[in-house]
This record gives sequence, structure tokens and C-alpha cells, in this order.
Amino acid sequence: MPKFVVLLIEDEEMVIDVASMMLNRLGCEVEVSKTGNDAIATMQQNDGKYDFLIVDFNLPDMTAIECLTEIRKTSNTPAILSSGYGSKLTKDECEALVVKAVLNKPFSLSQLESVLETVSNIEQ
Repeated sequence: MPKFVVLLIEDEEMVIDVASMMLNRLGCEVEVSKTGNDAIATMQQNDGKYDFLIVDFNLPDMTAIECLTEIRKTSNTPAILSSGYGSKLTKDECEALVVKAVLNKPFSLSQLESVLETVSNIEQ
């Protein structure tokens, strides 16, 4: 049984490959959505399946804010925002969108592990 089931919402193949490998190494099961619209549909069909969402800030069809705003209509699965540009979200926006952490790219295995542990402790 996996440690966590994670929906990785990311469009860059290299990031998908590396992040998936890291998550697998940490004992997580990973599924991938490459667009915001795909992630929204996946969450509507599978609410409750995922322990966490890891969401790239800039998706090809929308921002993470737009994506999470739609997902929040049906799910409160905690999100980790992944960005190469840093987070521009306020504390209130993070709370409203259930963003529990920000992971700045590029990130290491130890940084990812630390964020997952922190977020899982918040959720317990």
C-alpha cells in the first residue's frame, strides 16, 4: 500500500519524470494530469482518491489558482503549489484554495519529503 496517493498536475515532461521518480522513491503512488482541465475532470471523477495534489503554478490552459478554484467546488484535497517563480499567493488565498505548502522548483528529494511530511502532519 502506498504511503500517499498524489495527483501531480504538471505539463513539463522533465519535471513529471523527475517528480514522479522522487515520489515513487518516497513510497507514493503518482498519477499525472498535464492540464488544468484534465486535473479538474480527474478530481470530479475520483474525489477522495488522492491524499495530495501537487500543482504547477503555470499550466498550459490556466493558472494553478484557476485550476484549484474549480477543484475546490467538489474537493478539499490538500494542495502543494509547485513553482519556478515563487508563490504570489496571500495567506488568505492559500487558505481558501487549501494550499498547504509551496515547493519551489527545482526541488530536491529531501525538500519534497520534508514538504510531504509537513503537510501530512497538518492534515492529521
